[in-house]
This record gives sequence, C-alpha cells and structure tokens, in this order.
Amino acid sequence: MITGSDLLQLVLLIFFPLLAQRLSSWKSGWKWLSPVVQCYAIGILLRNSGFFPVNELLAETFRDLSILLAIPLLLFSTDLRRWWKEARKATLAFGLCVVSGVVASMLWALVFRYSLPDIWRIAGMLVGVYTGGTPNMNAIGLALG
Repeated sequence: MITGSDLLQLVLLIFFPLLAQRLSSWKSGWKWLSPVVQCYAIGILLRNSGFFPVNELLAETFRDLSILLAIPLLLFSTDLRRWWKEARKATLAFGLCVVSGVVASMLWALVFRYSLPDIWRIAGMLVGVYTGGTPNMNAIGLALG
C-alpha cells in the first residue's frame, strides 16, 4: 500500500533532479554546486536525518528502472564509428586505465588475501572505482553482495 511518505519519496526521486538542474542554471548562488552533488547531498541528508522514512523497495525499484532507461538512452545517441575515429587515443588511454586498475587490484588482493576475508569484493569494487568512479564502485558492491 502506498503511503503519503512513499508518494513524497517518489515525487522527490522524479522531480528533485530537475529542480537541481534548474538551480544550477540560475544566476544564483547554486551555480557552483553541480546537480549531481545536489542530488547526492539531499539524498544523504534525507536518509541520515531520520525525519524522512525511506521505502527501500521503492528506492531500489526506481534505481533499477532509471538504470534500465539510462543505458539505452546513452547508447542510442552514440555513433560508434565516428567516436572510434575521433577518440582512438582516449580509448587507448581508457584501455590502459582498465588494465592498470585490474593489475593494481589483483596485486592488492594478493597482498591482503590473508588479513582481509572479503578482499575479492574489495578488489572488484576498486576496479569499478578506478575505471568509472563512485557509481561503478557502488554498482559492483551491490552486485557482489
């Protein structure tokens, strides 16, 4: 059953990113704060304040649907042939970044294999943060349990 706080949570999940975008585009004091940082900040504040009950199932469902819609939207607008011609050096650099992230994570996993019981999870998350930043690390951490 949907409660009032669930409805408020859904409205915030849908409309706060738009509000954050608008705040960043105005000539106000919010321009220095990117919409991504604003969304992270409001999420952290609401979650940790205790004033706002969070429906975990609703949040997870919304997250999963957002990812499901975002990935195809990003790929539809990509011309891979043109991108490859224009970004050969960048692609090579990213490939080297991935290889170095994997090698570094493997080395640290070998170094700490006896002192940390779940080092394989940490190593996987490190690869994610090295190659794609915090969102990748979070996604890999959720996938690995």
